[in-house]
Amino acid sequence: MFKPLALIATLFCTATLTLAQSLAPTTFPKEFPADAQTPDAKALSARLGDRVFKATGPNGLGWRLDIKNSGFLFLDLSNGLRDDGPWRTEDGKLCVNYRGRIPAGCNEVRLVGDTVLLKTRAGEVVTLVQQ
Repeated sequence: MFKPLALIATLFCTATLTLAQSLAPTTFPKEFPADAQTPDAKALSARLGDRVFKATGPNGLGWRLDIKNSGFLFLDLSNGLRDDGPWRTEDGKLCVNYRGRIPAGCNEVRLVGDTVLLKTRAGEVVTLVQQ
């Protein structure tokens, strides 16, 4: 005996559960991996300069960082916020003096092979993906 209403209800529940799981916040680590290396300021500057990186934060917000060797960094967020300012490196840190709404400050950075990891101000570790 075929019960179309039961089939529709089952499909709806399955689709709803799948959607809810895909929209659930992703858990980001609070600590760098044990094998992460702390680059010195010069090596970090060479690794970041004249490159574009993208990342997705714990809240799902997308970031695009355009880091210029000229000493300026341009940040675009997926919510439309944009900011820029001069950047510099310290041992294991990327520092930016944003000129707009984002407060100036430094973020810890570690390297695992060619992978760049950045700790957000909220303490989550995100991967910067070179474009």
